[in-house]
Amino acid sequence: RAMAVLAGLAAGTLVHVGLGFGLGAPRPPVAVAPLLEPIRWPLAVPSFSVGLLPGFLAGALACILRSFGDMVASQRANDPNWRRPDYANIEAGVMADGLGTLFAGLIGTMGLNTYSASVGLSVATEVKARRVGLGVGLGWIALAFIPGSSVVVMAIPRPVLGAALLFASAFIVLSGISILGQRMLDARRTIVVGLGFLVGISFDEIPDFYARALSASAQELLTSSLVLGLFTALGLNALFRIGAVKSRHLVWTPAAGHAVLRQFLMDSAAADGARTEEVGRIAQIAEEFATAAPSLVEGPVEVTTRFDEFVLDVAFAWTGGALQPGPVPSFDAGVDEEAMLNGITFHLIQRLADRTHRRTLPDGRQELRCEVDQ
Repeated sequence: RAMAVLAGLAAGTLVHVGLGFGLGAPRPPVAVAPLLEPIRWPLAVPSFSVGLLPGFLAGALACILRSFGDMVASQRANDPNWRRPDYANIEAGVMADGLGTLFAGLIGTMGLNTYSASVGLSVATEVKARRVGLGVGLGWIALAFIPGSSVVVMAIPRPVLGAALLFASAFIVLSGISILGQRMLDARRTIVVGLGFLVGISFDEIPDFYARALSASAQELLTSSLVLGLFTALGLNALFRIGAVKSRHLVWTPAAGHAVLRQFLMDSAAADGARTEEVGRIAQIAEEFATAAPSLVEGPVEVTTRFDEFVLDVAFAWTGGALQPGPVPSFDAGVDEEAMLNGITFHLIQRLADRTHRRTLPDGRQELRCEVDQ
């Protein structure tokens, strides 16, 4: 399995040659040179053009976010219990990527960036050891000193390389979709993801349209499908954040039933992009509270949600009795069944939530606040 891609490249090349198609792309001429040759410092003096700065900054932002995405996919591939990005690790990775581009500029070669297909290949083969990455990196450094080494890669037929790229890309696409699937999406977030993806693809599919529709300065800024899709998603996300609220309120009555309460929580979670698994726990907490509410509540219940990247917080405030631990469950005839059942409900809510807080508000109402980490 670890050698599947190399075996596929070898078999595809042999079939390609065997069918008489040749080796595809012409090989560049290679002059006879020593086996090892030092890198020559460029003779051209670096220059700076202000007119190229916008396009450079746009490309740099796209490269940073591409690195961000590749590192998130790598983190998820290496951690079965992955929940959220490790920003310290991502910061170090982006810094390494930037330093690599800086040194590439100093020696007069092209800038560097992470390669998403490599992440997909790692997921496909399940080869994730750090020593493998170090070995591959040292191998590429060694090849940089061997003249004509790129001819070996360029000699592989382009259809075979395309098939290998398609194979690796399938895994990275699936990884991205699965990360999106862990979050609830409302209409706004769906539009951000969907339009960002479709507009980015359209740049490569209908280049003539953008060549006619965009001005010369815009074409210098939007240089690739990645940059166009990125700016589309960032712009829509900023637009849809206008008027967004952090806390939501619902006045609920037990007579309305649990379905109304559940729908309110689902809408709040989708608007904030909460994790599906933790939203399920919040919904169970609400269902347990709705079960005990008829025996506790006198009038309406004010339900407040505050969801962020780390905590889902739902609070119930009502006039009436407090939801608290009850007597030990028993079949004795004299036991207060209502208090016992409410105590069981409170115990279940405590088990479902990571933290619970009970208090009496200044106006005499009771409040139960439940927090679930996500």
